[in-house]
Amino acid sequence: MRLKTLECKWHLFSEIGCFASVMKGAEIMTEEEEHPNELQAVEIALVLAGPGASQSVQPGEVEQIAEVLRNWFPDFHWKIKRIDRPDLAGDSPVNPLDLLSIGYRQKLKYRNDVALVMTAAPLMPIANLQSRGIVSNALEVAVGRFSGSQNDPWTYALEKTALLLLCELWGEDLELDSLPGQEIDWSQVLEPAQIERIRERLFEISDLRVEEDNADDDQPPGRSLFLGAIAADPRSLIMDVLRYRPWAQPFRMARLTTAAGVSLMVLILAAESWEVGVTLRSWILILLSLISLLVSTIFLVKSQDWGWRTGSNRIEYEQEARTLLVISLSIGSGMLFFGMVLFTVSLFAGYLVTDSTLEGWIGSPVDAGTRIRYAVFTTAMGLLAATVGGNLEEEQNLKARLLVNKEIP
Repeated sequence: MRLKTLECKWHLFSEIGCFASVMKGAEIMTEEEEHPNELQAVEIALVLAGPGASQSVQPGEVEQIAEVLRNWFPDFHWKIKRIDRPDLAGDSPVNPLDLLSIGYRQKLKYRNDVALVMTAAPLMPIANLQSRGIVSNALEVAVGRFSGSQNDPWTYALEKTALLLLCELWGEDLELDSLPGQEIDWSQVLEPAQIERIRERLFEISDLRVEEDNADDDQPPGRSLFLGAIAADPRSLIMDVLRYRPWAQPFRMARLTTAAGVSLMVLILAAESWEVGVTLRSWILILLSLISLLVSTIFLVKSQDWGWRTGSNRIEYEQEARTLLVISLSIGSGMLFFGMVLFTVSLFAGYLVTDSTLEGWIGSPVDAGTRIRYAVFTTAMGLLAATVGGNLEEEQNLKARLLVNKEIP
């Protein structure tokens, strides 16, 4: 009898142990479902703007996007957060720059890596006659128009539009019209080299951010956010700046270019300006030029309401720091190239004034060094004048030039 009792107890303990093991295994499986195989997670905010977008998109369509991404990049755990915002757009054309700012705020709010803002409403064109979407590598946000019909020749279904916009955000240019409207073999869309380049960038995007790494610290990250944004992926940072074609940006701003040109004309023909400019020492002229470049960059960045700030005056996230770096480097390198053009123009324009005239103005002999020094002086003054002209640019035009690096016609 006692032996039987002990045997029953043994079976009871065995069953309890098995139950505990099952429960422990269930917990492990749940953890693996959240982070399978400890893969780095890439989180995408999918903002559906307008009643037409939020009502027409079924849950299965969002899962199709995630499935394609999993097949392309199995090294990552893909999370797509659907955010329905029926209040953002109606049936009338909507300004994509407004949706761009909203998408950026949603991305920061939910701590996502990139954001897509999709709408069924028409988009107001920025530089083309018609627009299917815009891409901002600085904000890591894209805006696109989609249609529920696969046969629509103008717009495309959610899956096709979203995936192509994501590829644009990750640095690979794809043509919408190159893909058929019906069944698409997504495995054949990207070349192996393209997949590898995107994969390298995804590792940096999904890596632990500075504010997450310093979550236990009482002090705010501060400058470490900018250092972390630079150290995380300097190559992609530079590539994002180059995609904005910064050397062409100043020439797209009519008021900025006009202000610089007028100041250059006045300085070339003004005797008093020559008298001041040529008497300054070379190191003072170089310092003056560097200060003018720095002031113009800071002033153009700080004086505009870009619409991407979250309301706090302090940079709190690495993503904000990266955005500010891309915008600042784009403007700074653009103004640097613009200064080089101003120097070249002022140097050659200075030769329109004869040596005898200049000697009468400045009271000393004129040589090539004199003209070079004065060209540096006029360049510094021209950059400051361009800064004032740039501040007078229309806000929407400035946002379009400096935040949007590609518009899909």
